Amino acid sequence: MLIEVRSVECFVKAHSRVWEARIPMNDANAEALISEIKSVKMLLILQLLGMGMKQKQIALMLGISDATMSRLLPKGLVIEKPRGPGDK
Repeated sequence: MLIEVRSVECFVKAHSRVWEARIPMNDANAEALISEIKSVKMLLILQLLGMGMKQKQIALMLGISDATMSRLLPKGLVIEKPRGPGDK
């Protein structure tokens, strides 16, 4: 199912009621939700790096320090930057 999200705020408002109504928030559910959010965050970081964005820019967007950003990434991670039309 593909959903076009025009505004994150509208999306959260529209879907927050679903969480409130269907998922009782206990410790186990909270841990599962936190784990899923961390996974999505890591996928976003890796995608942005793959698109050529610098770690410093991503850290600024996420509101974290450069050092925290570096610690989030696996050791030895090599991201190939996308090549432009004139690159060999």
